[in-house]
Amino acid sequence: MWETFGALVCDLWAGRETECDPLAGFTPTGPDERPGDGLWAARQICDDVDIRQEEGGCRIRLQAATSRLQESA
Repeated sequence: MWETFGALVCDLWAGRETECDPLAGFTPTGPDERPGDGLWAARQICDDVDIRQEEGGCRIRLQAATSRLQESA
């Protein structure tokens, strides 16, 4: 996790050999818990959620605006 000018960024790595769904988390979760349900919450909170398949796993990058972005406006 780090801060860039105007955003807090967090990279998450799922190092298993699975395919990532870049559209995961666009629909609300159901009554039963499933892997990936937290992505819906992340999409509600964060300004940007990027899910990418990479060699050996899946990378999820979350970005949320910080007060520095508002200060620059």
